[in-house]
Amino acid sequence: MSNFNFDEVEKIIGYDFKNKSLLMQAFMRRSYGVESGVYTDNEVLEFVGDRAIDYVLVRCMLDQYSKFYGVNGFDDLFQCSMHEGPLNKQLIRYKEGDYLASRIYELGLNKYILCGKGDEVTFKAAGDVMEALIAAVAIDCDWDYMVLDEVVERLLDVHLEESDIEQDAFIVLNTWHCRHFLEAIQHFVRRRQTSVGRGRLGL
Repeated sequence: MSNFNFDEVEKIIGYDFKNKSLLMQAFMRRSYGVESGVYTDNEVLEFVGDRAIDYVLVRCMLDQYSKFYGVNGFDDLFQCSMHEGPLNKQLIRYKEGDYLASRIYELGLNKYILCGKGDEVTFKAAGDVMEALIAAVAIDCDWDYMVLDEVVERLLDVHLEESDIEQDAFIVLNTWHCRHFLEAIQHFVRRRQTSVGRGRLGL
């Protein structure tokens, strides 16, 4: 299995894979699959990962903003303190390709992406790997929500309780820096690391 460092990757993700091959596949570009003779890649995992992110983030937002109440003889009516537009904005923020790619670089996972000779890792490809990686976790844990919730919030650095202005400013700046220099701003990395332990949605 080449020189892929499973221990280091799993430490960053915060999850130990039962199926190590699945973890490695999440980092495989098509060129690597062909060159290595395994003839598989991470492209379908990207599709699955996109849906897994939806699954976790929508549940996170509902936990954060919704409740059930009774009125006029109706019991347990569903109510959400945010309308569809703001909810969709929150969701898109963490699913946008440039943001996913910037998180790969910020976490240092870009160095594990597997390419064939002559193939280069583009910024978009890094975002695709994040989707594939989350899909691999989902499949490996048999879609255990508690596991997925923890991994997605860790990998995507979910902060639903922070002010939109503050968070967007940091995200936009770091994403621009990653796209142009293929590395995260070190001040940004340190800031994120100091936020660990704030609670369920404020990692």
